[in-house]
This record gives sequence, C-alpha cells and structure tokens, in this order.
Amino acid sequence: MLGLSHIREPWTIALFEKISVEDGQWVVRNVAAQALEAIKGNISGAPKPLTPLHEAAWLIEFASQRGRSVAPDPSPIDLLLDALRTGTAEEKLCALQHLQKTSHADEGVVRAIFEQMYRESGKLQDAASYAAWLLAISGAAIPSPSKYGYG
Repeated sequence: MLGLSHIREPWTIALFEKISVEDGQWVVRNVAAQALEAIKGNISGAPKPLTPLHEAAWLIEFASQRGRSVAPDPSPIDLLLDALRTGTAEEKLCALQHLQKTSHADEGVVRAIFEQMYRESGKLQDAASYAAWLLAISGAAIPSPSKYGYG
C-alpha cells in the first residue's frame, strides 16, 4: 500500500480515501490514512534544507536583541556560537542544526559543541552529540573531549 502512495494520481487518492474509512481492519485504515496524508501534504520524508542564516527569523531576532545584524557574508559563526552558549534551549538547538553542517569546524566550534554535550542534558545533549558525530563523519578533525577538560 505504501508503494501506491508514491503514485500521486486521482485514482490513488480515491482508493486511499475509501480504504481509510471502509476497511474492516484498523491497521489497514491507519496505513491508508497515513498514505493519504503523505499524498495530500506532499510529504516526501526527505529532510528539508535549512533556511539560510541571513534569512533565519530566530537568528535575526537573536542578533537584534544584542544590537547586531545578520548578513550573508561573512558567515555568522560567531553569532551561532553566542546563541549556542547564551541562547534559549530552542535557539541552542537551531544553532546546533547549523553548526553541524558548517565547513568552519574550527576549535571554537568543536569546543562549544563539547560544552553542550557535557554540560547539558536531554534533547540539547543529544543534539550536541549528533552534531559532533556529523562533523566527524564529514571529515572535520574532532579532538578528544579530554583536550577541553571533558570525558
């Protein structure tokens, strides 16, 4: 049934609408409803690209609260690091999303990510660990946490 959800034609929509209401098994109805939602919502499952930093509303607001601005060049890595160290939990998560994809994984970025890994807990700690892992598999030089007094 999920294979049919990739066929985005009127007949598949009609089929899923009928199955999601009329089928005798709740599992089948649920799968049909999920397929229908995927077709109508155009949900592909692929990750969406991040908003460019100079257009990211959260970073623009964060910068304005500090009397700063965000421009496309130069890259606002220092502003992301500030958000990671002093921002709200949501701002820290957003900063980590961008830092994990940066090609500027210098010592300051790695240190800031390690700070989150070892000082935070829960979602922030997980996000920081994931960011460090993504940087490492992308080829960035990630030293031992002991270099920064962690681990």
